[in-house]
Parts: sequence; C-alpha cells; structure tokens
Amino acid sequence: MGLDPQPLPPRLDLALVRHIAAAAAQVGIGRDPAIRLCTDPLQLSRVPPLIDQLTDSLRVSPLPRQELERLTQTLDLESIARIVGTSPVSLRRYLAGTRDAPDDVAARIHWLALTVSDLLGAYNEIGVRRWFDRPRSALDGQSPSQVLSIGWDPDDPGPIAVQTLASALTTPGIGA
Repeated sequence: MGLDPQPLPPRLDLALVRHIAAAAAQVGIGRDPAIRLCTDPLQLSRVPPLIDQLTDSLRVSPLPRQELERLTQTLDLESIARIVGTSPVSLRRYLAGTRDAPDDVAARIHWLALTVSDLLGAYNEIGVRRWFDRPRSALDGQSPSQVLSIGWDPDDPGPIAVQTLASALTTPGIGA
C-alpha cells in the first residue's frame, strides 16, 4: 500500500510494525491500534491482536495515490489501467494528485495493490507481470486478466477467486 519502507528489511520486527502503524495513522487508517502499537511499554501478548486490527483497517481503506506509486514499481501504467479499467492518463492524474480517483476505481486499485503484494511474496516482478496473463486451471482455464471483466467490483466472485488464488501462494496450508 506504500506505507512500508523501501527496501523492506530482512525481517518483521516491532520497529517495522510501529513504522507501518504510524504511517497508517498519519493517513487516517487504524488510528486506535496504531496508537497502542506505538506506545511504550507494549505487552508482547497484545501485539498480534493489534496487528490484526490494523490489518483489517488497511484491507478496507484504499490509498489510490500511494498504491499506484507502489504498483508502478512492478507494473507499467498501461497494464494497471487495463486491469483496473481506466486510462493511463487518468492514472497519471491520480498519481500527480491533480484528480482524485473515483471510489470504484480506488477500490480496484486497492484490490490490485493487495493482490500484487501477495504475488510479490512468491514471484519476482517479471513473474508478477506474467501471472496476470497466464491461464489458470483454478479459474477454469482463464487468465486473471480475463476474469476481471469491464467495471468489475472487488467483491464480485471473479475478483475474489483471483485474489484467493494469489494469496494462496503465500498463505501457509493453502495450496495454489
């Protein structure tokens, strides 16, 4: 989502969690768990539930400009535009801050950022780019790009199936 430092440190530790929590709170996401995560002293037993609360807040809170900035590190604007159903010109405007993304486009950009994040846990950038155009048996032989029809909504069955397939690559106990 563009809240984490680049490059990512080699391990997840409390300092990184606090950095992400503070960055999320600055943009109005997950303020309550962020405040608790960033407060010293913090009981270790409280960390996992607070991370879960923050994660839940992040999953439902699009940040189109920041997410586009991060997405362009992996996908080109034309690919992003094709997947989210808008034009590269509009994406450039959202990136520049001269125009706000409409809610439906913001939701698709957010979905794409979360999906690409999952894919980057299993593939390099070339693999991620190719993943969207390769047919998948779990999608009845269609590619993820084919499943994402014009005007798709992240809560539609097709996008849910695509995101489930991507997250299965990095979720323990779930086969891809």
